[in-house]
Amino acid sequence: MPPTQALFKPSSSATQNLTLDTTPAEQPSSIHPRRKLSERVTLRKGLRRLIDTVRDLQASGSVEMATELLAANCHSGYDVLDDLFARVPVRPDDVLVDVGCGKGRVVAYLAKTFPENKVIGVEVSDSALFVRRIFESNPRVEVRHAMLDQDYPVEGTVFFLFPPTDGELPEQLKSLIDAHAKRDTYVVGKGAMGALAAFRADPTWSVEHVAPPEDLVRRFLSTHFIYGHDHRGPGYHYGVILKKTVNANRA
Repeated sequence: MPPTQALFKPSSSATQNLTLDTTPAEQPSSIHPRRKLSERVTLRKGLRRLIDTVRDLQASGSVEMATELLAANCHSGYDVLDDLFARVPVRPDDVLVDVGCGKGRVVAYLAKTFPENKVIGVEVSDSALFVRRIFESNPRVEVRHAMLDQDYPVEGTVFFLFPPTDGELPEQLKSLIDAHAKRDTYVVGKGAMGALAAFRADPTWSVEHVAPPEDLVRRFLSTHFIYGHDHRGPGYHYGVILKKTVNANRA
């Protein structure tokens, strides 16, 4: 997966203001409000990462994987994963696919949360080799080191997709599902999924938007707010559930 890119660049005036604020001569006697906010956010990130690291260890059973994910500062928080997958009617014979599995958090989450299901991770980078090694003793988990269109899992029926930047991946996945799906198929998406125009225009697809949490406790520890995902524009989603309805009479 390509590295996450900033979607907004600070203006030159904002940069100048930031420089002035951090100049010793301009420092007020009390702590600057922006510094207070920064300290609170750092505390929240620390708590969120601690919670997720414990769950990484529980899900994967691997200290090595939990350590790698902690170092990677993974933005796929378990709070969001729990919220999104609770809305999908996963069947025991569904095949769950993590598109762009990175260092494997979602693969571990799916394998732990759905112990009856086969789980496939697809990743073009060499991280796939690391995840494959971690799960080599689990017969339900398969990791494919390839581009999605080169080794598309035709058996997949529930897909997870978290594009870090705007691109063609959501529509590419849609085209592959349209071509191969033999039964109703779900895409659980978050991040830079875009306007989803192709999904909305296709009557065989439905689009359900998932709103971020509103209560203060959940918001305080929400990955979405801690990492500023709520400021990344309308094409960046807390979550969407996309459903492909397949004609039951299709061969």
